[in-house]
Amino acid sequence: MKNIYFPEEDIVEDDLFYICFMLEKVARFVKKPTSYIVKQIGEKNLYHLLSCAQALHCDNPEKVAREWVNDYAIQEGNFICDEKYDAIDTGKRDSKNILEQLKNDEDYVQGILRYFCK
Repeated sequence: MKNIYFPEEDIVEDDLFYICFMLEKVARFVKKPTSYIVKQIGEKNLYHLLSCAQALHCDNPEKVAREWVNDYAIQEGNFICDEKYDAIDTGKRDSKNILEQLKNDEDYVQGILRYFCK
């Protein structure tokens, strides 16, 4: 998958992991299921976020989570998250599962949408 802003650069597995981690972090922050967060952000914005992941990961995750809540009009809920695993471990698991389940013609965004919004 190519970066939409720098077409000569590939979006790599670490970028997918970071986005999965942040999706989980935002979901826990607002107490909503990850599927809601993915749907609220939308396909076009997921391409944007994956393309910016290398820069975003340098920022404080709490700050990025708050920005996503504001930027994508994410509403607070009362969903109880399974605290058995932290957001990093959950992000690793999710990105690994997405990679394993990618179909030949899918990119990371399509994999994210199919995985979280089944």
